[in-house]
Amino acid sequence: MEAGEDFAELAKQYSTDESTKELGGDLGFFAKGDMVQEFEEVAFSLEVGLVSAPVKTEYGYHIIRIVDKTEAKVTTLEDSTAKIKKALLEEKLDTEFDPWLQERLAEYTIENYLTKN
Repeated sequence: MEAGEDFAELAKQYSTDESTKELGGDLGFFAKGDMVQEFEEVAFSLEVGLVSAPVKTEYGYHIIRIVDKTEAKVTTLEDSTAKIKKALLEEKLDTEFDPWLQERLAEYTIENYLTKN
């Protein structure tokens, strides 16, 4: 990075975090309380455009680059309705779909012709 390399390209090449590696290490915006304390202390103390020294947490070592900061705001029901609906649907699917599917499967005789000789 000190030689002018692109942070996202370096993250894609060297990161071991499979969930953000292909995104160039981009975590998006996050609020205080979303990350582990050691990570947050560094992330919220850095100015936009700066890169941290390695930060050790229980998940390993991290190099943090601050791209942008935004002020926290109070979330309203209107702003959160779609997220709430999605969370409730996912919760319902987790608890209801498998029993429903098992009931449907019990109603039918299924023959697997792919494994028969």
